Amino acid sequence: MEYPTLLPRFLKYVKINSRSDEHADRFPSTQREVDYQMVIIEELKELGLSDVHYNEKAGTVIAEIPSNVDWDVPVMGFLAHCDTADFNSENVKPQITENYDGVSKIQWGTANFTWIQPFSLI
Repeated sequence: MEYPTLLPRFLKYVKINSRSDEHADRFPSTQREVDYQMVIIEELKELGLSDVHYNEKAGTVIAEIPSNVDWDVPVMGFLAHCDTADFNSENVKPQITENYDGVSKIQWGTANFTWIQPFSLI
């Protein structure tokens, strides 16, 4: 694998309970969301990003990727939504399907009757 830390890092993220609370009167709606953002901040710093900070008003993490060239290049921004609204986010057990062909049914979990199947809009 070209990026050996990519899958383990992704699996770590999807297992973090960051569920929002639709009845909350604050933003972000839960401390879990803030805690998750703090994990992201530390990992972005470890990856070498600069000016990494948390914007409390917007509930977002902002960071810069330093240029690796000696000439001016356009600036690019990345944004990711960090809560898991309206879904149970405790005890998440990710399922990886390697070399998926894009058309076959995928068994979801261990139940024999639960499948994910792509469909055609034609």
